[in-house]
Amino acid sequence: MHRVKMRGLYYCDELEVPGLTTLKIKWLRELVRKAYFYCIPFQTGRTAFLEKHDVFDCMGENCFFQPRKLPNDPKCIRLHNNVVIAADVTFVNHDVIYLMLRNVCCRKQI
Repeated sequence: MHRVKMRGLYYCDELEVPGLTTLKIKWLRELVRKAYFYCIPFQTGRTAFLEKHDVFDCMGENCFFQPRKLPNDPKCIRLHNNVVIAADVTFVNHDVIYLMLRNVCCRKQI
């Protein structure tokens, strides 16, 4: 186990907990990060959090991020300069268009 001291506390980059797999630990860390982000009260704090933790693939200057929910795959999103995202905006990165197209193709054959 490798230990790094950050802000007076020891942070373990490889946590060994009996019964927890690495995937579960990553999932728990992501859940805690999303819960923390949801609790940030002001837009400026949320935008600073996104920039500091490099949440999106790219984030330009003068961005305004109002929503409290983080997208599922934020690394697939790029925000360029002067982007304003209002509250209650939801990003949908993956769709199921193949289901619709499969049904359309099947109907033409009948």
